[in-house]
Amino acid sequence: DGSYHSGYWETAIQRFRTPQWDGGGLKGPLGRTWSFCYYSNDKNCDLLVPGDRDRSIIDIGRDFAWEVYDHYSRYNVPVDVVAHSMGGLVVRAALTGVLEHDPAWPPVLYIEDVTTLSTPHRGSQLGAACVSTQCNELQPGSDFLSWAQDDPQSDMRSRPGRRGRRGSRRSSSRCACR
Repeated sequence: DGSYHSGYWETAIQRFRTPQWDGGGLKGPLGRTWSFCYYSNDKNCDLLVPGDRDRSIIDIGRDFAWEVYDHYSRYNVPVDVVAHSMGGLVVRAALTGVLEHDPAWPPVLYIEDVTTLSTPHRGSQLGAACVSTQCNELQPGSDFLSWAQDDPQSDMRSRPGRRGRRGSRRSSSRCACR
């Protein structure tokens, strides 16, 4: 129905935002939680970058990278990302694009941790069932999947004096996109 936050995801996002949430000893909200949507018909999104299934995952990843950079990384603020399905490929594209040092991408991204849920990191045979750009990119062996690094690292390791949440030194984020 085009409503990104319907059903399960509305509940999940509300849990992240609820002050009474007690996840693993953490009390209170997990900080600023926002949703990034990339289809024109998505509704109830905090940030909507209009597009359709003919827009490349690389282009969506570039938009996502700039949003993270503009709101967080440029101010030396790290973020954690939870991504579902193709959203995991969008994050992977964002990290890969920045690592390629292309001037069309932000100079750095401070993404500390990435969790992907049901992301087709190795592609999906279902990509052959339609003819859009994104379906082509989802097919195993596609140019997109060949371009996107398997384990892209953010620039967290380059933040001077960066310490992890429990005071231990952290060297980099890991996507573990296998």
